[in-house]
Amino acid sequence: MTDNKQFVATVENWVADAEERALMVARDAIDNLTNDAQTTTDRGGRMRYKTGFLSASGRAALGSMPSGPNVRPVDAVNGQFSWDGDAVTTVLASLEPGDVFYYGWTANYAEVRNTYDGFLDAPVQNWQKYVDDAVMRLRRAAGDR
Repeated sequence: MTDNKQFVATVENWVADAEERALMVARDAIDNLTNDAQTTTDRGGRMRYKTGFLSASGRAALGSMPSGPNVRPVDAVNGQFSWDGDAVTTVLASLEPGDVFYYGWTANYAEVRNTYDGFLDAPVQNWQKYVDDAVMRLRRAAGDR
């Protein structure tokens, strides 16, 4: 009987470890995809940059689309905006198996700009590469090959 309990415990530990690794891969892949989508043209990306409002309107949430201001406030400091990438990291830290991660831009012209520039569409088409890269980084960190 103790062999059965030991077997069950071994399988349960293996499953828990696998779920944790899968979650780590998901978090890493989502973070990298989001960062690439947010990369502005002045830094080699596809997102046009004039005032930074489009980039700054990028938001992450779990369970539903994020919300925020959809037009530039007139009282902006120097008319420039900056994106808070740490906010995505905070949301990803809360991500658990079964959660749905949402990322979007609240700027009222985000959809039109993506249609022309593909700042979201291009990274999403490469989702598998983000996952593969995340797996490779996790294996390398764990000393696996």
